[in-house]
Amino acid sequence: MYLGLNDEQADAVKSGAIGDHVAVPSLDTALQAASLAEKRLREAVDAIPQGIVFLDEEDRYILWNERYAEIYEKSADLLKPGVRLVDALRIGIERGDYPEAMGQEEQWLASRIAQLHQPGRRHEQRLSNGRCIMIEERRIEGGGTIGIRVDITDLKQKEETFRLLFELNPLPMLVYDQETGRVRVANEAAYALLGYSPGEMDSLPAHLVAQCRRTARHRSFRRE
Repeated sequence: MYLGLNDEQADAVKSGAIGDHVAVPSLDTALQAASLAEKRLREAVDAIPQGIVFLDEEDRYILWNERYAEIYEKSADLLKPGVRLVDALRIGIERGDYPEAMGQEEQWLASRIAQLHQPGRRHEQRLSNGRCIMIEERRIEGGGTIGIRVDITDLKQKEETFRLLFELNPLPMLVYDQETGRVRVANEAAYALLGYSPGEMDSLPAHLVAQCRRTARHRSFRRE
């Protein structure tokens, strides 16, 4: 491969038939073109709102964007081309960057590397600053890996708020699957009203639960 040469110029180089009629770019020109291409690639990657990282076939850092460095700010000094991800993770564990690894450092590290080598499956990662990161990694041509990091902290907080509102709501509430028509989960108030123990309504047909609810109301009215 002759960087920066077209087919005619490359053939001329191979055959040695380089004359005045063939304009061959200088090495400096080729290097400048390569540098410009790399600069444009970095600018494009930095413009992506999610954290992006590229690893080579041996899981060593090649390229990452500013958002990735911001997500892992406590370990940003470890982000250098050629550094292995496993080594950066190990130092991060020692620094306390990954609270889920505390007390099970080697098991956590082994599980994380196993996830890296089984790309295409999303998983969550908790950081010591309280952020929750969704990770998705995919293998690319040549054996390397491209990783995506999405900060889902706000989403997780909203989910937790909704869960508490649902579970602690004094009004009976349940969630059912529209396709199967079966109950997926109910709150404590619903169990108390219908006389079920926690978990007993799971997977029951929602229409039967509704009938039981009406019956329970009738019983309550008769008691009054």
